[in-house]
Amino acid sequence: MWSTISEKLLEAMNLEFDSDIWAVMADSLCSCIEMLGANCFTIGQYNTLVTIFKVRLQTSFLRVKDRMEKRKEEDYDEELEEDLNEEDKIDEQYLKKIADIMHALFKTHKTHILPFFNELVPVFSSMLDDSKPSFFRQWSLCTFDDLIECCGQHAATYQQYFLQPMLKCICDKAPQVRQAAVFGIGVMAQYASEQFAHACL
Repeated sequence: MWSTISEKLLEAMNLEFDSDIWAVMADSLCSCIEMLGANCFTIGQYNTLVTIFKVRLQTSFLRVKDRMEKRKEEDYDEELEEDLNEEDKIDEQYLKKIADIMHALFKTHKTHILPFFNELVPVFSSMLDDSKPSFFRQWSLCTFDDLIECCGQHAATYQQYFLQPMLKCICDKAPQVRQAAVFGIGVMAQYASEQFAHACL
């Protein structure tokens, strides 16, 4: 039964572009992953999930870029800014739900999810760019925090993608980004102290 349900759920998530409905689907998927544990999907379904994430994230990147351009236009005003802020909230919701799903996958699969995570690392790494809104850095850091906490020493393989930005984010203007960065340093010390001793001291 789960095989049929999971297939339909992933298919629906791939096609759904109402952020509120997509969020409900993501919550359902998280609950299923946490209940069923490792190997809850076929290899094809893991690949489908990776593709869904890539499409959502890349779409968010393009929308953010478009909003940045709109803020530079001559007719930019407070009313337009309110509309743009609402659009920011929609993208932030997508990012949060993707991070929630990644949290469930790392929690239940540990290192077994890494072959699929490898496909997403460059995307999550690009989210740490200073030019992007703070919520991109926040949810990217949360995902790397989960990587460190759940995969321990194996996270060192990916440090080139997140370590220096994470250290820099300790002084970020946004408190939620600082919190995610400091938490990351904490789990380094707790779960991979030998590999990250140079960063924790």
